[in-house]
Amino acid sequence: MALNSSIEWTEGTWNPVTGCTKISPGCKHCLSQNTRILYGDMAWRPIGDARVGDQVVSVTDNLSLGANRKVEIATIEAIWPSKKPAIELMVDYRVIVCSEDHRWLADVRPWWRFTRNLNLGVRLRTLGNPDLMACTDSTSYRAGYIAGVTLGDGTMRWNEHWRSDKLGFPQSYWRVALVADDRIVLDRLLDYLRSFGVRVEIRHFDSGTRNPKHKPMLKLETRALSTLAIIANLCKEQDNLEWKAGWLAGMYDAEGGYSRNVRIAQKDAAVLERVCRYAAELGFGFGLEQFPKQRSANTVRLKGGVNTRVNFFSRIQPVLSRKCSDMHGRIYEGGTAEVTGLRRVGMQELVDIQTSSGTFVAEGIVTHNCYAERMATRLAGMKQPRYRNGFEVTLQHDLIRLPLRWRQPRVIFVNSMSDLFHEDIPEPFIAEVFDTMVAAHWHTFQILTKRADRLAEIAGHLPWPLNVWMGVSVESPRYLSRIERLRGVPAAVCFLSVEPLLARIPSLPLTGVDWVIVGGESGPGARPMSPEWVREIRDSCLAEGVPFFFKQWGGTRKKRTGRILDGRSWDEMPTPVLRQVPRKGPLTIQRDHGPMPAVHGSGLPCAD
Repeated sequence: MALNSSIEWTEGTWNPVTGCTKISPGCKHCLSQNTRILYGDMAWRPIGDARVGDQVVSVTDNLSLGANRKVEIATIEAIWPSKKPAIELMVDYRVIVCSEDHRWLADVRPWWRFTRNLNLGVRLRTLGNPDLMACTDSTSYRAGYIAGVTLGDGTMRWNEHWRSDKLGFPQSYWRVALVADDRIVLDRLLDYLRSFGVRVEIRHFDSGTRNPKHKPMLKLETRALSTLAIIANLCKEQDNLEWKAGWLAGMYDAEGGYSRNVRIAQKDAAVLERVCRYAAELGFGFGLEQFPKQRSANTVRLKGGVNTRVNFFSRIQPVLSRKCSDMHGRIYEGGTAEVTGLRRVGMQELVDIQTSSGTFVAEGIVTHNCYAERMATRLAGMKQPRYRNGFEVTLQHDLIRLPLRWRQPRVIFVNSMSDLFHEDIPEPFIAEVFDTMVAAHWHTFQILTKRADRLAEIAGHLPWPLNVWMGVSVESPRYLSRIERLRGVPAAVCFLSVEPLLARIPSLPLTGVDWVIVGGESGPGARPMSPEWVREIRDSCLAEGVPFFFKQWGGTRKKRTGRILDGRSWDEMPTPVLRQVPRKGPLTIQRDHGPMPAVHGSGLPCAD
């Protein structure tokens, strides 16, 4: 059956094609597979490695509601690859390969800009720097991490001159014990130690307390003298930045705090001075803190805002992601980077993700993901067979004749989940859809496309009965050329869907137009629409005698929704007029699913 259309004047939808869910522009935002994006653990990894369910850093897109943007964690809800023309975007020293309709956050209005609309000198908003990320696979980093955790939360009793305790020497051992909830730290230590040939196992640790409130603990421990010598050597300070980054990561996992500020605590002030020294060499400032009742400093705090914290965590890569959550919900205060180059690079393999927030961070630039795919994602997640291919264009051959089974006349929106004139839909299939609409003459069919060029190319080969209306999307002055293409279509009603209205359209050309629909954008990240933009279009329609339908104000909050304009609703509808235009010859229809159902003289199809 048809899905609820959510289109006020229609009574159902018919989706013989699924995929590419929205008619409005902006449903193809893609990046090259090696583009680094910022994950929730503050690591920069290629978007091509992303998986559904992964956590990524995002910047809330709520400025239109009068609130400050904030840094949040979002979930990847969908991923899809594509191949399309691409642009090489150069922003300062960064080079990003992306589709021309990928959107980036600018530092001045309009906030979200397509790549194709960027100019040299435009400044884009940034968060973090992927080039600062620690190389966690290096031997120096791994040795530093072992040293940091050992000093911060471990015990090392060893002297190179000691022998077996059975010979009277003190007992030698190395141990790191943590609550079981922090096992991930021990897992990393285990992996790093094994890379140096050290064989140890994670075991339960008896802390000696019987307090039921104490959490169970785990440990890594060794008493082998040869192993202790290896660990002691790894813990010796190395004069390279990767070892120091690893050391800070280990110290932060062991002794770091993440409530309100990024802090590291230690009783030994010399250790904290070491933290400050290593951090300074990596480009970060820590300050010693001393409170009134303290005899000496026992904490150091990272200086700087959210951008500094993102860079710090990326640079040292602690493994306890909960200790990186300090910036969640904080006001976004990232920097800017200048667009220094734009170059077309032809067809490229690209990939896109959809996040729960609508945004993520790519190569340090705040960017918007594909905001128009939520319905298809939800249906695919519910294992709806019609949407098994997600956003890929899918021909539903078994639905071609569905309207012929609906006995009661109704207004039907065609392909609410796709675009009938999408370049991947074969012309014979389009001809079959029109064949059904001709046969189902008791219904009224409304078709909307943003691919006006293809519509104009094949319109002369299609039948245009009185019950088939044709429209194009016009969201801003950029798309006025679609109206010119629509004028050559011999439909009984040629209409414009000015939704979402994203910019003022002065002197909207209405020659050959039978109906105009206007509406604002809704949902997460909805961009505001000025009432003056709407009034200007309405007044043009009144002057030209073109029916005007105002659908909604849009937005995300209830008080911003509704459809009252100047004290009333506008629900004008067109009167279809059959246009006699010579056809250029019908498109070939290739059916492989049986003949059309018989139609009785009453004008209604017979029951199946």
